[in-house]
Amino acid sequence: MNPFAPASGLSDPHARIFNGRVYLYTGHDGHPDDREWVMRDWRIFSSVDLIDWQEEGVIWPADNYMGAGSTDCWAGDAAERDGRYFFYFSDRTRGIGVMVAERPEGPFRDPLGRPLVAPMHDPTILIDDDAQRTPWMLYGEKSHGYHLVRLNPDMTSLADEPRPVEIHGEAWAKAPRWMDKNYLFKRNGLYFLSWGRDYAVSERIEGPYECRGSVGEGEGLSEYAHGSFFHWRGRDYHVWCRYLRPGYKFRELVLRPCIIEGDQITALLDQPLTRSQVSNLPST
Repeated sequence: MNPFAPASGLSDPHARIFNGRVYLYTGHDGHPDDREWVMRDWRIFSSVDLIDWQEEGVIWPADNYMGAGSTDCWAGDAAERDGRYFFYFSDRTRGIGVMVAERPEGPFRDPLGRPLVAPMHDPTILIDDDAQRTPWMLYGEKSHGYHLVRLNPDMTSLADEPRPVEIHGEAWAKAPRWMDKNYLFKRNGLYFLSWGRDYAVSERIEGPYECRGSVGEGEGLSEYAHGSFFHWRGRDYHVWCRYLRPGYKFRELVLRPCIIEGDQITALLDQPLTRSQVSNLPST
């Protein structure tokens, strides 16, 4: 399965760089004719060139507290610490769990057997570049607020109480009240917090964050464009999902280069990736 094949049914992509490869952790929509979300598993893919992708495996709810047969496998994210790999997943809007593995492709197991936080959903993990490599989790949705919590070094417990994050500006004020699926990353001392096609920045991870507008228009970049950003071989990229038909819960993925300069992000929507493009990138 190519994650960027048309009508792949893949969603909520989080890209992570592990051991010299780009790993993509995605949701998996059930059928093009579904009018409700039917998501039975999460998928893992990897690549060394962003063109050829290898399907690494499936993460099943049977292997965590959600249980076999669940169709509520909403957005997840992954992180590495001290040679172990962690997958943070949404149990629909009921809570966020965590699984652990010895390899980025798994197999993953559930060390807690219960949610790490509840309720709310859609986690993003950021391991900061301070001396302690402090791990953070951002999650939630607009009507109840995005929340930030510091994780303990074990990555499976909370170091403090979750706190709401303030976001100031027109883009956030106009965002739908259900707006979820954030993404958080750091670049040159600035923290970038994105949702849909819009984003905000702050000099402190705790915020407050100030809106900077949209990363672009077109190619399904809308309030539904759940996605993430990553830096690979000297260049920045944005990967997101888009719905195939209004009213139907079935998606596909889009990957484009982007430019991050200062506090501005611009997605290069007119530059689909080609083999010649990536072959000319630096090797490190």
